[in-house]
Amino acid sequence: MRCKTRGASLRRAIQSVYDCCRRHRHWRVREQHAALCRRLRGHFNYFGVNGNFRSLLLLVEATKRHWYKWLCRRSQRKRLAWERVADLLRDMPLPRPRITVPIWES
Repeated sequence: MRCKTRGASLRRAIQSVYDCCRRHRHWRVREQHAALCRRLRGHFNYFGVNGNFRSLLLLVEATKRHWYKWLCRRSQRKRLAWERVADLLRDMPLPRPRITVPIWES
């Protein structure tokens, strides 16, 4: 028995993260990170049930990709290297997906 996020709900959450990154790209990186963490934690608290770990992981990976895209568009200078973003994510990691409500125990 498994529960998982509906495809439409997952797409809506990913689009919401994309829009958040786009709207707040002029904020400081630390403030952007805090906003993304709040958004991800809220999603994990609502959708974090048994059998849904893969969907939560997909959201975190999409968040990394979209944040990288909008960080690259902050100026007209050279693109931001992915290695620099990897360092940034190591210093300020995004929350790891977790199951917050075990519907049934195994």
